Amino acid sequence: MDTLSRGNLGWVPGAPVVLVAAYQCDRAPGEEKEASSHAAYDLGQAVAHLSLQATALGLATHQLRGFDRDRFATLARVPAWFRVMTGIALGRHGDPASADPEVARREERERHRRGLPDLVHVDTWGHRWAPPDP
Repeated sequence: MDTLSRGNLGWVPGAPVVLVAAYQCDRAPGEEKEASSHAAYDLGQAVAHLSLQATALGLATHQLRGFDRDRFATLARVPAWFRVMTGIALGRHGDPASADPEVARREERERHRRGLPDLVHVDTWGHRWAPPDP
């Protein structure tokens, strides 16, 4: 837990399960086969499906990047040909009344996502998609 950022120290230790996701980014010593060029994508898919399955089972997941990934890799003896990508807390939502006020405030704040016109390009990069008029 000493690799966690200050913001995650207040709640991550209370999660019953904390996973760390990593993917193979390089060839392992003695292996002839190259690491998959899609490994990071595959890891993202695995974490997404883990999150969906947890939700279907009535559980909650929270992905976190607020930890020292390099230090974690060293402490956990993750091989150099793997890259630690994200942490995932898994469990049930706790009682909001017992949460640290700062954690509760962050959890309850309105979230803003970029809209499709910021993310979707048409024909070539830089030609943003415009939604049709209603």
